[in-house]
Amino acid sequence: MYWVEGLDHALLQKVLPKIHGNRATLGDSLKALAAFLQGGDSTSSPAAKYSLGLDLVVQIEKGEGLEIPDGKQFDKSISKLLTMHNRLITRNYTSFVR
Repeated sequence: MYWVEGLDHALLQKVLPKIHGNRATLGDSLKALAAFLQGGDSTSSPAAKYSLGLDLVVQIEKGEGLEIPDGKQFDKSISKLLTMHNRLITRNYTSFVR
């Protein structure tokens, strides 16, 4: 098992279940986290950045993204994050369970 797979399982079991909230609180943070787990940064598409409030932008600087071995990915965590983001957009609230 590569470190990516082990970390993917840990994120899915320990971190992502703690994420919940409404659109005003979470914004695009779930999509940005999924982009980061794909090795993205603030210049990638999708970008690993999001805004908090009016003035604060949280981002992974160019060149500071994860270096993921070829053929490995955070498949489970990325899929769950994007599902949660879609639910956030359509229902204005999301949690890990629903």
